[in-house]
Amino acid sequence: MSRLIIGSLSLISAILLSIDITHASGPGPRAQQMLERIFETHDLDEDGRITQAELSTVREQRFSRADRNEDGRLDSDELEAWRESVSPGNARRMRGRGGERFDSLDADSDGAISGEEFNAIGSPMLERADLDGDGVITRTELDSSFARMRSRHSR
Repeated sequence: MSRLIIGSLSLISAILLSIDITHASGPGPRAQQMLERIFETHDLDEDGRITQAELSTVREQRFSRADRNEDGRLDSDELEAWRESVSPGNARRMRGRGGERFDSLDADSDGAISGEEFNAIGSPMLERADLDGDGVITRTELDSSFARMRSRHSR
């Protein structure tokens, strides 16, 4: 079960890290499938809501999986290996921009990505999905948030 959860967490993290939101969140079943994956991987207690505590747990788990040498930091090889393991197609498509992407995540320019820097991947999008500001993301809020992103990117 934990292997399934970690794999699922990694998948959604990769999606949030490297997809082109206008392509992946297009109309139809792909968008619905993506929303379902987010809830499968982030709603850890399966109550139909994603809390800040659940988001924190997911972030910690995905960083631990990516940090293969367990030094508390990611180098560019670890980041690329993690991306490849969770989403091979997206990782291949983004490969040419790997150094640029690594540098953009390395906010303090120390040559490594800390847990905090890594956890910023996808976080703002999910946090913006909390439309009523109550610290909990519901399916309705996430669906509305994706619809807003689709409309912004389709202009």
